[in-house]
Amino acid sequence: MIADPKRSRKPKRSLRTRWLDFCEDTDHYLNKGKRHTTHAQGFALLFSAIFRWLRFKLGLDWIRTWWLKRLSDRALRKAQNVETKGLAKFIEKLEATATTIGYSVKSGSAWLYKLVVPEKLIKSTERTVATASSSVSKTVYELIVRITERLFPKWLRQRFNFVGKAFSTCYFFFTAWTKSRDPMKLAWSLPAALLAVPLMTAIVLSLIYNRADKIQHYQQALADAIDSRDEPTEQLCVSKLTQLGYQNLDRSEYYAAYMLGEEGNWDEAVERMRGIAPNETAGYAPAHIWIARYLMYEDDDAENRWQQIETHAKHAQSSATGRQSDLKNEAKRMLAQCELNKGNTEEAMGELEILSNTRRDLYFELLERYMMLRDREKIRSFAGRVDAFCNQRIREARDDKPASSSDDLDEDPPVLTAMHYATWSKAARVLEKDPQRAIDILSDGLVAHPGAEPIESQLQPLLYSKIASAPLDAPEMLEWLSKIFQIDPNDSIGMEKIGRGVIEQDQLVREILNHLEEKNLLPPKVCMHAGDVAWGVSHDAPKAIEYYEWAAKLSPDLGSAWNNVAWMRGCVDETRDLTIALDAANRAIELDQNAACYETRGQILVQLKRWEDAVRDFQLALNGALPDSRPAHRSLAEALEALGQDAAAEAHRRLAEGT
Repeated sequence: MIADPKRSRKPKRSLRTRWLDFCEDTDHYLNKGKRHTTHAQGFALLFSAIFRWLRFKLGLDWIRTWWLKRLSDRALRKAQNVETKGLAKFIEKLEATATTIGYSVKSGSAWLYKLVVPEKLIKSTERTVATASSSVSKTVYELIVRITERLFPKWLRQRFNFVGKAFSTCYFFFTAWTKSRDPMKLAWSLPAALLAVPLMTAIVLSLIYNRADKIQHYQQALADAIDSRDEPTEQLCVSKLTQLGYQNLDRSEYYAAYMLGEEGNWDEAVERMRGIAPNETAGYAPAHIWIARYLMYEDDDAENRWQQIETHAKHAQSSATGRQSDLKNEAKRMLAQCELNKGNTEEAMGELEILSNTRRDLYFELLERYMMLRDREKIRSFAGRVDAFCNQRIREARDDKPASSSDDLDEDPPVLTAMHYATWSKAARVLEKDPQRAIDILSDGLVAHPGAEPIESQLQPLLYSKIASAPLDAPEMLEWLSKIFQIDPNDSIGMEKIGRGVIEQDQLVREILNHLEEKNLLPPKVCMHAGDVAWGVSHDAPKAIEYYEWAAKLSPDLGSAWNNVAWMRGCVDETRDLTIALDAANRAIELDQNAACYETRGQILVQLKRWEDAVRDFQLALNGALPDSRPAHRSLAEALEALGQDAAAEAHRRLAEGT
């Protein structure tokens, strides 16, 4: 009968048998097969293995240290009570005991580790990690090779092949080195590596950026700090530039002072400019030029003004470098101005003419000077030069082309200023008798520089002459009136021309006013003047009320327009409408509480028989700016009589009659 394998059982082993087997196996592992392990030694080995495992897992190394120290202390206390010759023997036994315990802990830990973690698993894990590391290394190496083949040609790769070999050698050494190290110990190097990142970054940046790059960086930071008025950052950048050995700090100081001048802080700007451009010695050339210009155009009351201008111009001329030819030319121009101030006209004008060969913007100044000297030949010569120069600039602007880069145009202004347009118009009048071209030039200048006083002061007289001499139906009249009202909405010449047209050519006037309104150039007072002419000259009430209402529509906040509407609607029979009149009068008083408005509303209230309200308005008018208004006295007498105040009514009636 064959026994059932499932029912077969292994013979039972007693606890003593198992313990002896454990001791034999442990001793065989530790002593390489030499069997001399006792029960006590086996128990000690088991205890030391457990203790070693706890120390390894929980970091309890301090327990072993504490226990050995305690044994040593007890040994010393015992040594004090025993004989001297037995002390050496006792200490020897104690050291042997400590050595046995340490060896037991170490061997027990190794045994327990092999007992808990199978050797096959350890070897399998090591092979897996090695395979994975080798695969990753191979993949990275192949990727680098492919990228290199795509980016660089073969001859370049062969020429710099030693670089790749050095890199691959370092890489494989690093991977091999990391494989042979404990990963847990290597993990402790990560914090140190993180701390080394800023240091390595600083080293790399110091190798990449040279001194010139650093100076450029701090210069840009200094410019930003000056723009934002950040004084601490400005001082820091200046100190850094000084440490780098940058000598041209005057440029930064000049820029800071220049920005102060642009903001209107002239006193502080001049003080900082004088720090880098003193009166006594030559300093920073652009700063000398800036101070000279400030004294020439901004500070007319400075002490020894022209002497200071001459001093700074000479300093700028002597300190300017070879590349700063524009500063030298500007200094020469200022010295010529000083000579003109001294009365040396011929010498100064000759110097300016020489400078005009390289600085064509001096044509304008020379033309103005020769006009003051009344030198006809020079006037006509420089008028032609100014006209040619301005036409070229306008042509380049219209064609959207950059300005010419030739040497004679290096100092040309980027755009024509208001003064340039004004001088150009004078040149046009010299070259052509008809002022129309001058008007066109000034009109273009007014578009480029709205509200510019030099342009408006020359354009107005020219428009006056055209408007006064041309009939209202002239083709250019609408354009002239538009420009004249654009310069001055209350221009008397334009209003007078419109007033004459209201009487003679009313339909044409309406067309002109409609065109002006479409361009938003129709002043309300022009319509008011047209209404005054229509009512005061021709007594045309419908036409007058139309112009007054037009003015009120253009400017709803104009109280005088609403007052005229109220008067025409309330006091003139042809256009009477008391409801509209009272609303207009109330609106006029809300905007402008003057005596005329109160008188107008009083007249309307009398017609509505609102006597008490009328009396109050007439009293406000008579006690204000119209104490002698006979219509107001007459209407007030009527209102008082209606209220039964005959005596007061009689008194105002006498005042109305002038008796």
